Amino acid sequence: MKKSFQKGKYPGASAMRELVRAAKGLAQSSSRIEDVFWEKQLEKNIQALLRVGDDQTLHMALDRFHDVEPEVYSEILHAVEAAVECSRWIERENREYDVLMFALPILTWSQQKDAIRYGLMPETILLNLQTFLKKLVFAKDVRITLVDYLFCPAQIQGKFFFLYDLARKLWPTVVTSQSVLHINLPEPDKIDTLSDVRLILGAAIVPRDEPVFRWQTSSGDTRADYTFQSEEPGINIWQAEMDKNFNDLLPGCVIRSVLPDALFAVSRTADHLIRPFSIYACIDYLSANDIGMDELCAVIAPVFLDRYQEYRVSLIYARTGEVLQGIIWTLTAEETVGMLAISEIQSVLYECGITKIIVLGNFLDLEYLKERGAVLFPNLEGEMVKVSQMGNFKEMSGYLH
Repeated sequence: MKKSFQKGKYPGASAMRELVRAAKGLAQSSSRIEDVFWEKQLEKNIQALLRVGDDQTLHMALDRFHDVEPEVYSEILHAVEAAVECSRWIERENREYDVLMFALPILTWSQQKDAIRYGLMPETILLNLQTFLKKLVFAKDVRITLVDYLFCPAQIQGKFFFLYDLARKLWPTVVTSQSVLHINLPEPDKIDTLSDVRLILGAAIVPRDEPVFRWQTSSGDTRADYTFQSEEPGINIWQAEMDKNFNDLLPGCVIRSVLPDALFAVSRTADHLIRPFSIYACIDYLSANDIGMDELCAVIAPVFLDRYQEYRVSLIYARTGEVLQGIIWTLTAEETVGMLAISEIQSVLYECGITKIIVLGNFLDLEYLKERGAVLFPNLEGEMVKVSQMGNFKEMSGYLH
């Protein structure tokens, strides 16, 4: 593909060149005045690609610079995200508004397959949620609209045009103060996972240059530093309210809600939080089944497919070698397999009271794992096996270590 691009044979070669030129100019800029010039050029090129649904050229540009010129990669990524989630709305009276697409992530875990549903949401839940969001999250007089769909990350990750198109449907809806936007999507495939993120998307509108979130106001709270042990009253109130809304929607699941924020930023936050959350939830489940931490050991194994890398973590009953629980620790684009990731996993396990930890050094092929038709995890011998069935799911308190 790189050779074709250099010869101009790729249909989007011209657009790619202009995009790259603007991104490099911005990365190398020496003043704010030059920044503004290149930002406008970059935005113009990205908007042109988004309008025709050319995700391919955007991804090619990101792939080209990800490893070799991270500064250029960062400029392109941030500009694409801004073009998707931010806009300006001008009313007939020439009043200007800022509009922002935001997301509310929900971390979920279940012992039951297919329990972590996604798809259309009841309007009653959305209306209750909207009232609470206005009270606790958004600045005064901000208007918001919610999409009546509970998304899984696979439906939106890397799909810039889909999100761009959704934003263009949200903007006029939130301008006219409609509470809910209804969308039609194909029937979702079932996802065989015990832990995942779910996302509620929405839009907020505010007069130009006014605060969107409470933490932007002079009398507002500071932006939450999200932890699982937070004693902040606002966080505790938020979690209690979210439990009321989502326990019926996601029965048989342990959930943890993350305060809403701009779409891409909070999605990355959720991608990081789901990893320790999965371990905490598994530990709580095993504790509810009267299994002590001194009876467990953990195995950490790296797996690999193309550019995608992750760790599979098993919680094993030491007496029998039985894999009781498994966690997928996905690495983000900025991370690589190595001691830093392993140390982070070990730190969470130690925090939970598990001190017997085995780290496998050889990569396991994720393609092989898919061919086996199940989500597999390493045992003490380094073989990939299914998680044992421990009987009925017991109700947990929802408290996470």
